[in-house]
Amino acid sequence: MELPVFPWRIWCATAVIAIAFFSFTLTSSVPVWTDESMIVEVGRVTLAGSSPVFGWYQRSDSHRPLYNYAFLGNILQELAFRATAPSNLGPRVASLLGQIAAFGGLIYYLLLRGLERKYSILLGLAFLIDPLCDIGWRGGRVDPWAFAFLFASLIAIRIARDRIQADRGAGPAVFLGGVATATGLLFWPSFLIFAPLIVVEFWALAGRHRRYFVPVGIFAAGGTLAAAVMIAPFRREFLYGLSDSNLLAVMQAKLSRGDGLEEQFRGLLISFAQTPILVAAGLCALVRRRNRLLLAGFLVALAVVFATKVYRLRVLYLLPYLYLAVASFFQDDERPSRFPWQRASVWAVALMLFAGAGFTIAGTTLSGVSNRSGKDPLALIEAARSTVGTGPLRVYMQAPDLYFAGRALGWQQFYCYDGCWGPGITTPTFQEMLADMDVAIFRDEPDSLRRDIVEKLGYRFSTMMLAEGGYQSKLFGWKYGGRSYGPYYIYRRSR
Repeated sequence: MELPVFPWRIWCATAVIAIAFFSFTLTSSVPVWTDESMIVEVGRVTLAGSSPVFGWYQRSDSHRPLYNYAFLGNILQELAFRATAPSNLGPRVASLLGQIAAFGGLIYYLLLRGLERKYSILLGLAFLIDPLCDIGWRGGRVDPWAFAFLFASLIAIRIARDRIQADRGAGPAVFLGGVATATGLLFWPSFLIFAPLIVVEFWALAGRHRRYFVPVGIFAAGGTLAAAVMIAPFRREFLYGLSDSNLLAVMQAKLSRGDGLEEQFRGLLISFAQTPILVAAGLCALVRRRNRLLLAGFLVALAVVFATKVYRLRVLYLLPYLYLAVASFFQDDERPSRFPWQRASVWAVALMLFAGAGFTIAGTTLSGVSNRSGKDPLALIEAARSTVGTGPLRVYMQAPDLYFAGRALGWQQFYCYDGCWGPGITTPTFQEMLADMDVAIFRDEPDSLRRDIVEKLGYRFSTMMLAEGGYQSKLFGWKYGGRSYGPYYIYRRSR
């Protein structure tokens, strides 16, 4: 069986246009936020190795930095930041490149599944500009690369299946599939939500061929070997990351139970509302007989999502199940149906593209263009230098906005314990750490509780930074949304 031809010209043209168009507003469309800062910071402490390092995130029981066992994504974003420092453009460009890679991977996987070229490209474009994905790649997260490694793994397994059928060597392809899966698992923890999809692909292989034990073994060998090679230089950080992930998983599970099932469903619906056409079409496709394995995988993935905290960037990992389900409408080989599913799905994809163009291409981009220079985090550096200072000051920040400015100025920054699910400012553990800080920065005026705590620890109000509260987005004279940065209340501790 001949492999389909990848649409290189379309993919390259789309990539060039996307990079040129979106890069202009990457640093202004989404303000610096917790996830972006956390990913880069964990990459920084991971690359520090055994050298003493003060972490932005601390573990409350040992006062050491938090690590991530899936460290590859953190390292990528830290290296990208170093390439463009003090600007955070690097991590955001790296995320955009991941989205473009995932766009190409989805197209080719759909082609391997037998989908027509035009439908594969249209679904790929819909994924590229899907509103649910938007904040992830604009905000410097590594979810797009997780998608890219998922599709690479599925492509490899699909190629191996076709080669077994044609009595050709499938070993190299399935070995690379294991490498891609291991890389994805070490890139970002949420890649685990994709595991049912990979199992479904292997199940399809097992259903057609009796000789599936050998490919599964080669897949496992490729993954194990790749993981060993990648972990070896960072084995200490990997083990710390496993320990920290157990702590954070317990905390998230408690948070999930505290929210209750009703609140979790509410979070799911709010997330699905970001891309309603895809969700409606995908759920309709999943309940069809031909997609029962895909439905089973989707339900397992959904259960994993509900076992943690249900929010937009966790629900995001359900998208591949929905896109593959929608694709099945264009491969309809079942008995004729009274309802024109294929025609309806063409309209659904058209509406998905229209919604993506309206939200991702037009809406968020225009928001980034509005007051672009004032929303650039580089503008925070001089303001922070004049109000706080430079050098190894120990700075507690109640908000993550100033992380990159603090890196540029040489601060030793502290944000929270245990990934912000640990002890809060009212606890003795937190106050013990605050007592060793030089400066405390609050976005907006701290309430009486926090103000009393920091004053008892010897802090006194020093000055305000960006007293007017930063910039709002503006469109045709109408201001909307919150202010991007500030105001910041700066307290100094007298020694």
